[in-house]
Amino acid sequence: MKTLTIGRRVIMPVVILVQEYPERTKFIVNELKSKGIEPYEYDGFSANLSGVSTEHIFNPVDNWKMGSKGTCLVMSFLSCLSALLMQRYDHFLVMEWDVQFDDNWLKRTAKALGEVPSDFDMLYLGSCNCNQFPKRQVSSECWEVKW
Repeated sequence: MKTLTIGRRVIMPVVILVQEYPERTKFIVNELKSKGIEPYEYDGFSANLSGVSTEHIFNPVDNWKMGSKGTCLVMSFLSCLSALLMQRYDHFLVMEWDVQFDDNWLKRTAKALGEVPSDFDMLYLGSCNCNQFPKRQVSSECWEVKW
């Protein structure tokens, strides 16, 4: 693991992996390295190997239950974020094994980090999960999305 220094911020990069897919690990480590990122590799919970599931009805309208994959994803992120709270860093870049970065990601990220308030909590790089929600552009590289 090698920290990233972007502007005046030192950032610990972390990628959440699933251990039964070593080909995914190899792919994302090589992909991230090509973008200048050498992350800490965090093993998440495996839907296939953990046996974790839930009986909880997530959506009572159609009796939908969150499956093992969704449950393990949530558990992986919660455990990773909990572990990061014990680190000495103030900023983290948390990624999944299938993250993709544009070639100009570092320049855009540095600009965005320079535009956010000093007490910001989260900055999402990209918008794959935000496209369908209303957004308000607050600076050249930052949008406010509430959902």
